[in-house]
Amino acid sequence: MKADVQSILSRCIKDGECLLWTGAKNSDGYGNVNVNGQYLKVHRLMYTLIYGKTNKSVLHRCDKPACVNPYHLFEGTQDDNMKDAKSKGRMRKGESHCKSILTPDKVLEIRNFYTLLGDNKAPYGTIPMLAKKYGVSYDTIQQVRYNRSWHHLMVE
Repeated sequence: MKADVQSILSRCIKDGECLLWTGAKNSDGYGNVNVNGQYLKVHRLMYTLIYGKTNKSVLHRCDKPACVNPYHLFEGTQDDNMKDAKSKGRMRKGESHCKSILTPDKVLEIRNFYTLLGDNKAPYGTIPMLAKKYGVSYDTIQQVRYNRSWHHLMVE
């Protein structure tokens, strides 16, 4: 494919104010295109063609990965990208996270265990025992115990 605005637009459909790429997409829904043997994300290519090259991330105001409307695209850091995703409710948490091993019931069991014993009275070896029981790391038990993870789920 030619790397120009008209070539990109010729493969898009209008959806409200969005211009959605109809060509190949990756598993996250971002358009992909092969330009001179190199695969590029189409929204990033469009941003570069309109605004110039950037070393930062290219984010979407509209939250539609296939959108290439230059007015919907803006640059930011990876931290900006994560804050944007969190503010729009797109961050997976708890058992919906792809790497989650624990379930809400197991998290509550771990927290209740410490609540019932009194946090400072847990016997030596408790954390490794719980880690083995639930198939997670020592650190994961600590994160759950001190509400550093699964903080959306609180003990009643």
